Amino acid sequence: MTAVTRASLTATECQLFRDHDGTGTVKRFFASRLMPAVTVSPSTAQAAVDFGYSDGAPLLLGAGEKLYGAIGQAQAGVVFCVEGADY
Repeated sequence: MTAVTRASLTATECQLFRDHDGTGTVKRFFASRLMPAVTVSPSTAQAAVDFGYSDGAPLLLGAGEKLYGAIGQAQAGVVFCVEGADY
């Protein structure tokens, strides 16, 4: 689970929320990471913000549970990427 930006931005908090019943009406905040300020440029690579979940340290979701990503202030271009599997 990572986040990157498609536009220059000031430092901002990347937030994760869980929705236990899949309706989106009640979201529970459970994790955050800081995305540093970045100026997007063809000559500068940016490091993805990593939330620390992996095959060795998975985030387990209940049946029908959904994840939501948000940022702490109004800025454009932050993209969250999540990969998973159904066991």
